[in-house]
Amino acid sequence: MVTPFTLTQLQALPPVLDIETAGRVLLVGRTKSHELARRGQFPVPVLRLGKAYRVPTAPLLAHLGITPTPDGGPDLRITDPINPPTPQVNDGDGHNWSQDRRTA
Repeated sequence: MVTPFTLTQLQALPPVLDIETAGRVLLVGRTKSHELARRGQFPVPVLRLGKAYRVPTAPLLAHLGITPTPDGGPDLRITDPINPPTPQVNDGDGHNWSQDRRTA
């Protein structure tokens, strides 16, 4: 089971993440993260460096609806508290899985 990141943990993320950490941020397991990256279907840009996959943090946070503040840090306020963004992951089989299990 993938444990969700807290807001404090999201604030502390480095500029670039490995694919497993990026997957955990999206509540996607290690194997599925690698599979989506390999297929080019990871929901944010993925960099291939040799055999390793790296994910820039800024697009990942933007995918979650978190925008950077003027000082470069993430703005962790949800812009619409009534309808917060729900990240979607395409598993490559035509399914878009919501990370909010209530709407999956």
